[in-house]
Amino acid sequence: MRFPEARGLEVSAEVRERIRGCTDLDLLERWIGRAAVVESAGQVFD
Repeated sequence: MRFPEARGLEVSAEVRERIRGCTDLDLLERWIGRAAVVESAGQVFD
């Protein structure tokens, strides 16, 4: 969650829970990469 928030993206409770609940490290790394370029936190999962 820190990465999207550091970029000034609002992180909803739903997005926060989805990230916290993920145990797949490869998937988390993909999300981090996407978080660097998206315009909203929800787009991380697109």
